[in-house]
Amino acid sequence: MSFEPKKFDQVYAEMEQQTRDQLPGMADFQVGSVMRTMYESFAYEIALLYEQMHQVYKAAYIDHAEGVHLDMLVAILGIKRNLPDYAEGEVTFKRDPGKEDIVIPAGTLVTTEDRKDAPKKSYKTLEDQSFVATATEQSVKVLAVERGESKVVAAEAIHIIPLPIPGIKSVINPAATRFTGKQAETDDDLRRRAKNALITSGKASLIAIENTLLSLPGIKEVKLIEHFDNEKYGVVDVFVDGTDLDRETRRQFLQGQIDQVRAAGVYIKLQPAVKIPLDGVFVIEANPQRAWSESDRQVLEKTVQEAIIHFLDQMRMGQTLQLNQLIRQILSVPDVSNLDRVQLSVGNPAQNYTIETRQIPRAPSEKFYANKITVTASPE
Repeated sequence: MSFEPKKFDQVYAEMEQQTRDQLPGMADFQVGSVMRTMYESFAYEIALLYEQMHQVYKAAYIDHAEGVHLDMLVAILGIKRNLPDYAEGEVTFKRDPGKEDIVIPAGTLVTTEDRKDAPKKSYKTLEDQSFVATATEQSVKVLAVERGESKVVAAEAIHIIPLPIPGIKSVINPAATRFTGKQAETDDDLRRRAKNALITSGKASLIAIENTLLSLPGIKEVKLIEHFDNEKYGVVDVFVDGTDLDRETRRQFLQGQIDQVRAAGVYIKLQPAVKIPLDGVFVIEANPQRAWSESDRQVLEKTVQEAIIHFLDQMRMGQTLQLNQLIRQILSVPDVSNLDRVQLSVGNPAQNYTIETRQIPRAPSEKFYANKITVTASPE
């Protein structure tokens, strides 16, 4: 049995008909009459209550629940929505040559300017860094303090040290920070994971392995490839993207999580996504309606370069690179009026492609990454 909400027209029609049946010839339902106005007001409120009750009804079903209601529903299975990862980047600290080394401790806070139109965004250093006395610049990796893609900042936006370090003159990020991790889990992805959790409650399945890894922080994507030939029967290649498997502690942790759900006799080969380098030369046409200074042109080129890198970062393992989608991304950048030339070099050994190429396919475990992207802007 399902709940079917009544609409305004249906509620009003039923109210009017009941009144006509009980008071034949005595009720005035002409447009603008007092009775009609009152009935329409009641019908509107009743229809609104029906719709609210319908939303409550749908919130009890995983295929219809949304947002916080879906969060509460899947919590019954012990599942929480995956939060987005952190933006990351690199900043350069500057000093005058001196006689002593300066230590920049892990957790040092650096921020953008706090403005009404652009609230402050904060980053922290990831490790202790020694700034030798004879050096004037020192690069340090940083991570956003808060989660999400919205914490990405443009080049040279980070220039404030809230708690100054003696001897350090300034800080700047020479390049834009990047968000390469997984984004906040959507309702559709959360529904799919919750259903998989029910399916795999008995464990010992490939879906159980995939679901276990995807629930861990830092895992952006998982691809499982099972072999059925005689030589590799029982071997499953598990490719993960978004985490550093070169760190032995991280690899052992992930392997331990897999061992808890894998079937006996199944050998798991845990591997990182196969990174396919992509070099590209893009010649764009700048908006001919405005005068371009050299600095303005460089800013436009940098913006297009970042748009290309972001597009490639968001691609999934095994996803075919559709050139028309990449071109659309470039042309969506303000002040780009046309794309004159594209020259791509993919893989090692390299294969070359031009703007006439429609698509560049990849194997299921392979993922493109931007190696060297060059953008040149020219007037019409």
